[in-house]
Amino acid sequence: MRQEDERGACADGSAELPTRTLLLDNYDSYTYNLYHMLGHVNGVAPVVVRNDAFGGCLRAAWDALGPFDNVVISPGPGRPDRVEDFGMCAQVWDLCAKDSHGPVPVLGVCLGHQGLCVAFGAQVQLSTEGPVHGRLSRLTVADEGDCSGTDSALLFDGIQPHGEQVVRYHSLAAVPHTIMPPLKITAWSYETQGPGGWEQAPGTVMAVQHTSLPFFGVQFHPESIGTRCGLRLLNNFRLISTRLRQNSRLDVNLGQRLEPRQSTGALQKSHMNGSAQDSPLAHQAGDSLSCSHSNSRSSSSCGDRSLHTRVSALRSTTNSHFDWDTQVVFESLFGECNECPEGAPTSEHFIPSFWLDSASSDPAHGARFSYMGRADGDYAELVSYNVDDRSVTVQVPQKQSSPSHEQLFDTKQTFICRAGFFDFLETRIALKCENMDRKLYDRQGGFWAFEKETRLPFDFIGGYVGYLGYELKQESVVMDLDDSSNRSRNRHRSSDPDAALIFADRFLAFDALSKDVYIVCMGRDERDFEWIDQVERVLEQLRGKKPKSRRSNTKKLSVPEVLFVPERSCEEYMDDIAACQRKITEGESYEICLTNRLRAECVIADAFDLYAHLRDANPAPYSCFLRVQPDLSVCCSSPERFLKIAVSGQVTSRPIKGTARRAPSCPSEDADLRRNLESSVKDRAENLMIVDLVRNDLGRVCELASVQVPQLMHIESFATVHQMVSTISGQLPASDGAAVRCIRAAFPMGSMTGAPKLRTLEIIDSLEHSARGIYSGCIGYFSLNNAAELNVVIRTAVVRSRSVEIGVGGAITALSEAASEYDEILLKGKVLVACVNEVLGHKRGVEADDDVRSTATGADIPGSRQKTSAVVAVAVDGARDAKDQSEQESGTTPAWYLPQQSDSKSHSVPRRVAVADWVQ
Repeated sequence: MRQEDERGACADGSAELPTRTLLLDNYDSYTYNLYHMLGHVNGVAPVVVRNDAFGGCLRAAWDALGPFDNVVISPGPGRPDRVEDFGMCAQVWDLCAKDSHGPVPVLGVCLGHQGLCVAFGAQVQLSTEGPVHGRLSRLTVADEGDCSGTDSALLFDGIQPHGEQVVRYHSLAAVPHTIMPPLKITAWSYETQGPGGWEQAPGTVMAVQHTSLPFFGVQFHPESIGTRCGLRLLNNFRLISTRLRQNSRLDVNLGQRLEPRQSTGALQKSHMNGSAQDSPLAHQAGDSLSCSHSNSRSSSSCGDRSLHTRVSALRSTTNSHFDWDTQVVFESLFGECNECPEGAPTSEHFIPSFWLDSASSDPAHGARFSYMGRADGDYAELVSYNVDDRSVTVQVPQKQSSPSHEQLFDTKQTFICRAGFFDFLETRIALKCENMDRKLYDRQGGFWAFEKETRLPFDFIGGYVGYLGYELKQESVVMDLDDSSNRSRNRHRSSDPDAALIFADRFLAFDALSKDVYIVCMGRDERDFEWIDQVERVLEQLRGKKPKSRRSNTKKLSVPEVLFVPERSCEEYMDDIAACQRKITEGESYEICLTNRLRAECVIADAFDLYAHLRDANPAPYSCFLRVQPDLSVCCSSPERFLKIAVSGQVTSRPIKGTARRAPSCPSEDADLRRNLESSVKDRAENLMIVDLVRNDLGRVCELASVQVPQLMHIESFATVHQMVSTISGQLPASDGAAVRCIRAAFPMGSMTGAPKLRTLEIIDSLEHSARGIYSGCIGYFSLNNAAELNVVIRTAVVRSRSVEIGVGGAITALSEAASEYDEILLKGKVLVACVNEVLGHKRGVEADDDVRSTATGADIPGSRQKTSAVVAVAVDGARDAKDQSEQESGTTPAWYLPQQSDSKSHSVPRRVAVADWVQ
């Protein structure tokens, strides 16, 4: 085995020069994992070029950016014999064989490997194993082979010849008997991990090489977090290239260099087993509270006119629980009900409000702080955005002449932002920072000090709070917004703003660990900071106060149900699952997150009432309540973090893939469900695919070789479900706007799309009938100090003036079973539907003969097809045991899911029936 210390020096003892790699991107979602690993082993970041850049001409790219020491062709969707899928990559073999400095080494990965096979006469067909995506296989190296002109450096040198674990993502494969000289097979796979362990499989070609040129192909993915030999293989490829390097290439611009260079083994360990505590990038919250904008102003006092931040902190009498109930505080300080007739906010009384609520109060789930406030400060504003015409509307509060000096909203400005929303947000934050003092002050204007601390324990010091809707993908997945061929262009338009953000100039922060409450306020003079005193007085009055009971004993009442109509019926959804699996089999995607929408026509007078029920029934670490328009509120109980970006630039994501119901009334069954989820080959494959996708997304903006996976496929248990959660982290460069650019690079969250992201988004748009809107987007904050934290919008009800909409969905893979996938989306919607029914029953003062159900049918829902559809119904008494889902058996249809009569004129009230009563 070649020793690691040979990597840093040439044969004559001189320092080894970095290796320049041209990385050709086939619009894949794992390309930047290769980018970081190649950058590490090469000592310099590779140059990434998409396969249709430079007019699809590889020679033009080479002349403009080269020369290069080697070329790597990325994986990607589709087929190598289709120009639209492979682009300029098909030109690689001829150009690299005839380079004036000698043959240039080429490594093809997955699609690139298949392209090498096709270029030299082999056939590529559907794999005899079927699609193998995100699954582990054991590698068998055929023999040591030969590589002319490379000083006997071999691609598999030092790699275990039998049993090396690799990850595969492919549906197509090279047909072995068609691989003829000058190609030869260098590795196979005969074993793949299945539900019963390692299963024997037909021999699949895993690697080939040219016998006289330095051309190599591997079918597996060396860049996957689950491939053990990835860095070793890429380092071997570097060594092959080093021995072919010509001296005439030494004067090129070497770009970014890594110092010092870690050993291959060390970096592989940091990817697989690193922890946040052991990482040199680990960040303690509150390390810096200064605004990072270069024009930020510093002041030693509050005597000037720059914008200052003052903080007051109140401590609970015990650190075991809060002296204040957060729900009581929100309703007392930021609720709308007391100000509006009958509790319903109108345009005359409307003030946007927010509550980023760590409802689980369990820091182990990753959420420690909650933030609440509303847009009634002197510097507050509400920003909304429409992605279709790129229009931005900024609304600000205006002081009224009424005795209460109530602040009402009217439109201040509407304009077109040609550069798109993310550029607007980055610029807006920078402008807010220009006149902001870097220091924190206490409520009297002295320097901030609480228990001898001069830093806050949290990163949010004020900024924008709100949501980014799913349709902003049009401006994130493809960066050129004016490209008429933008393949991420939306097919569906949301009726809600595609983004809505409140500028929070004053708010409360609750620390679930210390039980302290912080009052944070921005202002320029003493009048602005009077709000702190007012809030302190209210909080003292609210110590120990409990929330009002929102539940009445309605079990004895016969309460009709609210009917939720799926946008696509069970039959249609099953058809779409089959369509997804056809695309996966054809090699167009590895995983597709398919979703559906449940809608009910009903009036919820106070959306916060629904949220209060939801946080009680299903507490989650990334819950939130938003009221952004008089007729638009969001009630979210998400367990999933999209991104957390600390002031230091450390970014963390916690994607969830893999869900199992809980059986809280039977601990042994609950433990079995947890173990089954942990060992599920299907769920582990789903999770691995998204982990590799998130690594790629963060890799687009993070510092070279900084992306790590400190936690892989960990099971976390919530009130109603077990979830498989992974953690990915990275380090952003120190620059203004890095947080916004990071969110753009990763949006939408991979767990809500699938991979490869761009091609999969096209498939999703072709199958789904309407915009996802707020669902599948993210909610959180963008702080003025370059920090940010956002969730993934799942387990969410969007409340409008006369309707409620719930998004549900799941990841479809080659291993998916349609019935189980449909059961999963019903499980995800159950608690939300139950809470809607309970709220309506309680708010109306339910009587036995009240009829509060919806009479909506498929014809009432925009975009629904006139086929046999289905209705979701939950009796109010069903909400009593929303936390206990033990009655739902695996593979069965829950009692609250009832079929709609095929006769659209029938509006009979659904009743609980046995499954056999309606399944034909």
